[in-house]
Amino acid sequence: MAKNNPWNNKENKISNPRRLAGRVLRRVLTGQGSARDQLDWSFHNTPSKPKDTALITELVYGTMRHMATIDLILSKLSKRPLPDIDEGVLVQLRMGAFQWLFLDRIPPHAIVHEAVELVPHRGAKKFANGILRSLGRLLDKEVDTPQPEQRRRWLPINKNKGWLLKEDIFPEKEEQWLSAVTGLPQKHVSSLIQRFGFEKAELLCHINNQTPCKALRINRLKTDRDTVAKDLKEAGFIAEEGSNDYCLRVKVGAVERMPGFLKGHFSIQDETAQKVAPFLDPQEGHEVLDLCAAPGGKTMHLAEWMGGKGRIVATDGDPDRLPKVLKARQRLGHDFVQVVPRDAVKDEPSFDRVLLDVPCSNTGVIRRRVELRHRLDSLDRRGLRKIQAALLREGLGLLKKSGVLVYSTCSIDKEENEDLVAGVLAEPYFQNWVLDEEHLSLMGDMNDGGYMARIKHREI
Repeated sequence: MAKNNPWNNKENKISNPRRLAGRVLRRVLTGQGSARDQLDWSFHNTPSKPKDTALITELVYGTMRHMATIDLILSKLSKRPLPDIDEGVLVQLRMGAFQWLFLDRIPPHAIVHEAVELVPHRGAKKFANGILRSLGRLLDKEVDTPQPEQRRRWLPINKNKGWLLKEDIFPEKEEQWLSAVTGLPQKHVSSLIQRFGFEKAELLCHINNQTPCKALRINRLKTDRDTVAKDLKEAGFIAEEGSNDYCLRVKVGAVERMPGFLKGHFSIQDETAQKVAPFLDPQEGHEVLDLCAAPGGKTMHLAEWMGGKGRIVATDGDPDRLPKVLKARQRLGHDFVQVVPRDAVKDEPSFDRVLLDVPCSNTGVIRRRVELRHRLDSLDRRGLRKIQAALLREGLGLLKKSGVLVYSTCSIDKEENEDLVAGVLAEPYFQNWVLDEEHLSLMGDMNDGGYMARIKHREI
């Protein structure tokens, strides 16, 4: 969470959803907190109607996802360089452009009116009005499929349609075009094309711009899926069955307002992440270590998978994140999970199961972590792989000869998944440990991307 509450005075209690969304965006873009944290602060201190909460969230997340594409278009329409435009004005231009280009339920005249009204000065109002009206003139029509020669004017909105512009805005080369129209870094797009081919890479890029599905993992130590589904339906939420018998998909709604959340009846966990605990498959009575436990989602799934019988030791390399594990344990009622400082693990005996959900590039969850695409190119990937390899070596050293370790990430990058596991297991010290099975999940309409590898001793 942000260290200071930016919404703690009367001046900040803003009721207009678009004004509040603009305030959140300005704070996120100036490094004052993540989008999720700033939204949480705003909703806590400025209670909103459910429909306004949904609109604010969509404006913030959508504008952040498409900002690189929006900025490219705005830069073609503005004689003034974007960095020279007042932050408040630029935020309103970005939000207005997002609504016009990517949302189809708000009339253009309403978009322009709202954006201009929220710009404070008369001169700036005139400037914003001119830019947004120029955007309207740039848009030719919506079409399903462009002609090959129209690529530089084609802005896909979703799988079924896109905008055809009146001018060539985008690059000609495939990978540069795909980066420009999806707002994803070119290095990332290039790596997807190299690994999966252009058509698959294009699909993955568009999935990364979708609003992700919200999946619930039912706490079977307290309730069952049918009961939670019934409670949600009675409260007005739309839920459907997920990919396993303890999963529900919820289309809309704030989690904290869902019946049963505070009672620990369910947790928010993507369906790809829900595969990790069964893959490790800890049994009742096992000694289990979660070496990178925070914020605790997979730890608590292990507890539920074990039926609450056994011992789980949860720790994390960042001590500031351990309170999140404690909070999850308290809400779900999994008191037998022991949350300990990192240094305490060295005094522990070896374990039957070790879960290693390592820090990673998060390339499988880009659509959830909207700030990530804007700093993906600056990640220290070599340093990250060193940390991942060190954690894998440590985890194997804490495992019984009869035990099982699962290495998992929220990444789809081969270098920190398949290649890293193979590299560590090729080291002489770990020659008796072998890869039993591995799975890569790519992003889909209903799930995030991720990787998991199960490692056993050669003699087992």
